[in-house]
Amino acid sequence: MLSLFPQLFDWSFFAPTLLRAAAGLFLLSLAYRHLHNDRAAALASLQSKLGTMAAFGVWYMGILELCASLFLLTGFLTQFGALLSIVVSLQMLFIRRHIAGHFGHHNAVYLFLIAMSLSLLLTGPGAFAFDLSL
Repeated sequence: MLSLFPQLFDWSFFAPTLLRAAAGLFLLSLAYRHLHNDRAAALASLQSKLGTMAAFGVWYMGILELCASLFLLTGFLTQFGALLSIVVSLQMLFIRRHIAGHFGHHNAVYLFLIAMSLSLLLTGPGAFAFDLSL
């Protein structure tokens, strides 16, 4: 099969880096929202639905998102960061299903994050990472 731009395949090692950066920045914005910006609103809506464990849940989600974003952005333990981001996405999909009014992102965003994380899990970290695949 002929390719339109076969010269671009020389740069394919940078494709996982772009996925890693995009997923890491999105997770970092989620972590900021859960740990700092939107914490009071999240607690108020979650406590009415889930009870007193909501404060721990919001803190737990923010810490998971922060760890996953740092792993993905630095390229250190990328596969572990990808697994964490899959866990975070599945939790957000579950929470969004029960409390739809609070979260601003659509389900498709979390499904795209799962697809990006699965790609990073299978292909490796790409360029500019500490854990280059051998």
